[in-house]
Amino acid sequence: MKSLRSNSNPSTLRRSSRLVVPLLLAVAGNAGAVVDTIINFESFPPELELLPGQVHNENGFTLQVVSPGSSFWIQPWGDPDNVLAIAPFSAIGTGDTLAIRHASDRPFRFIAYDFRSGDDLPSDTVDLVGLRNGEQTELVANLQSASSGWVTRAGEFHGRIDTLHIVGVQPQQAMLLLDNLQLEKPLEEIFLHSGPARLAIPAPGLDGLHPAGFITLLEAPLDTRHAYATGWFIRTDADTTQVRQPAPDVAVSSGNVANFQWHSVGAAGLQAWQSVVLHADPGAPDNGGIWIRWILRLTNPTSTDLTVDVFAYADQTPFGSYDVSADLMRGNDWLRAFHDKGYMDFHGVDADLYRVAPYPDLAVDLNDDALDLDNSGTPFQGDYTAAFQWQKRLLPANGQLTFEWMQTLNLPATVDTLFADGFESIH
Repeated sequence: MKSLRSNSNPSTLRRSSRLVVPLLLAVAGNAGAVVDTIINFESFPPELELLPGQVHNENGFTLQVVSPGSSFWIQPWGDPDNVLAIAPFSAIGTGDTLAIRHASDRPFRFIAYDFRSGDDLPSDTVDLVGLRNGEQTELVANLQSASSGWVTRAGEFHGRIDTLHIVGVQPQQAMLLLDNLQLEKPLEEIFLHSGPARLAIPAPGLDGLHPAGFITLLEAPLDTRHAYATGWFIRTDADTTQVRQPAPDVAVSSGNVANFQWHSVGAAGLQAWQSVVLHADPGAPDNGGIWIRWILRLTNPTSTDLTVDVFAYADQTPFGSYDVSADLMRGNDWLRAFHDKGYMDFHGVDADLYRVAPYPDLAVDLNDDALDLDNSGTPFQGDYTAAFQWQKRLLPANGQLTFEWMQTLNLPATVDTLFADGFESIH
């Protein structure tokens, strides 16, 4: 065994996805709530060398050395017990890498960590690298300490990642110790309930993987799906094309209401908040009297006025049908799809433009070059998707704009929703 280094005080759009998305039974209580996990290495035996290729587990996360060399050990010098000791018996290997992922491979948030030097000498340096789909999205470069006292750092990573890499950079005079890695688990799937209706928002949409935004499985009764996706896109002066809603930073739900938050969207870094309310009229007939109200609020955190285009997209299958007729009901902001069991409305309140197209053409176009909708596609027959556009709206410096759209089943989209529920948002 090599001699101990200086340590005098060791104290991670396809519609076909509609058919394979599993629906789990909803669990009572809030879904999507923020839940923090601490990796403190207490489940590991002390004096354990983490060898390349081996997978270790703690609190729902996996740890694996993914480089040919390893500089990573578990030692009983932590805060208070075990600690991740980086290169305690030899100089750190440049490029040696420990990867941390959630066991589900879904994105998580890296919130905070404790670190110190193995002695009151400059420690080896490492990079903390956040990856999303194989691309670097976050970085704390050249992490180092010259003190044997523990220090806590927080708030250095801003977005969700699917992999955290701890990467050796440069050897110095002492080892570096890490402990109490605070991680936020992946967002839980959303289930909203109202009477016979259920709206499920599964993981791919919450993780930003669906090309239309959220997968939104509207069921009433539970064996009939009326919708598969709903989402929004924005385009500001600073964006060269539409920006699809990313994975939310916060997602919480209770009963028939869900709230979502985004800390930064698009090149201008807009902040976004969205409320979704599901309501089923208890006096309505089967498969009817249902509405979903979507409210999107955009905040401009800059000191410059912006112009923004907002698009609301929906992939609807009224009464489980992939072949329906649809037409414009009023102006450019109210569409209706017809079925022999009734109808389903899509209403972009005060929208300027619309377009109807067969799946998947519209979602493909919205994910492509910059475009404006052209009030086309009606009357329609086929596999129905639609979008509305609010065009060139002024978003003042440090100001806000609010956009609203409705989806209804056997109920006019202009229904008054004000007093339908006891509350319309949760905080």
